[in-house]
Amino acid sequence: MATPLVTTYRDAIDRLCAWAGALSSEAEQDKARIAIQTAYREIVAAKKWSYFARVRWIAVSAPYATGTVTFDLTGGTYERMATTTGTWPSWAACGRIQFTGDDNIYRVSERKSNTVITLDAEFCPDADVAALTTYHLDRCVYDLPANCRSIERLHDESGTWQTHYVFPEEYLDLERNLDQSGKPWYWTIMGNSDEYGAMAVYLANRPTAAETLAFLCYVAPRDITFDGYSLYSSQAAARLATATGTAATFTGVSLRTDVVGAMLRLSDTGADKPPGGRQSAIQYTEQRIITVRGNATTVTLDSAWTTGLLGTHFVISDPIDLPHFMLGAFEARCEAEMAILINDSKRAVFSLARYDRALREAMGYDTIYNNTEADRWPTLESLARDGAAAIALWDL
Repeated sequence: MATPLVTTYRDAIDRLCAWAGALSSEAEQDKARIAIQTAYREIVAAKKWSYFARVRWIAVSAPYATGTVTFDLTGGTYERMATTTGTWPSWAACGRIQFTGDDNIYRVSERKSNTVITLDAEFCPDADVAALTTYHLDRCVYDLPANCRSIERLHDESGTWQTHYVFPEEYLDLERNLDQSGKPWYWTIMGNSDEYGAMAVYLANRPTAAETLAFLCYVAPRDITFDGYSLYSSQAAARLATATGTAATFTGVSLRTDVVGAMLRLSDTGADKPPGGRQSAIQYTEQRIITVRGNATTVTLDSAWTTGLLGTHFVISDPIDLPHFMLGAFEARCEAEMAILINDSKRAVFSLARYDRALREAMGYDTIYNNTEADRWPTLESLARDGAAAIALWDL
């Protein structure tokens, strides 16, 4: 059975070193890593590649208004403390609360316990709120996936209504002045102030019930950290000790906790060092993806070995998370970035020109659905037509 072409971080380093010539010092080898990391980011940001499209969902929470609430501005266990006779939901820290008789809507800062939350210091009631006050708590903030780079519009799973994207300034006005419940018609995207670099969807009006919203998310590729050379991914004394089915045990190595998803390659029994790629004099005999890290020396693989090689050298390296038709452009961009780093202007100009041609070719292959209108970046006209439904979240 045919399998997709997989290029690893180590393959990219080997190829770039061959292109640049012998890189003897550690500083020179680090330039190759810098060039690869930069090229990886640049080609992904070139367009909305269909390869990175994923369907994701938001589980909208129903409002919470059980029991009554007391608010203590300064005299409680915590400052700005709201205590309920019910049980605050687990998502309370992402919510907005409104007390009966108060037109203002306040942001929750933290869920301290099942019965206590604190409100944001920048905007909260300026006096205590008496016990037995009724209220409603609504979840308005929903984190986007950490690797999300952009999304399209939100879709109601029931198919009975349509959402509308609004700009953050419009959202602020709606949140303060649209005092109503019903469907979450309006939404925007802003940063999540509780987590560095994170983005979130903000709903403007209060949903009356739990429901599900689906959206198309363009994700970032897998980070590349295991380079196949560092001590944690390739050691001269390390060996594959045993392999039974999809289980593998190593000697002479301590596997990092983020090894899941990396590629494991084995050399032949007669090899005296770790294997390289297909272009290497010592090629790997088999490769598998690590799916589970049991402990520092054991892993589970995506499928069982066929050769059953034991006591052999190995390499662990992250896959370059790009489809085959983007690899030519990626390699050209790596060369261009390397030429810039080593101050070779002539090769930089040549490599950038090659990258431009390869990138255009990759974009052509990416149009797999024969629809050039949908494949382009949104124009001002298309944004207006679609209600600005495509929101870019580059370089989180």
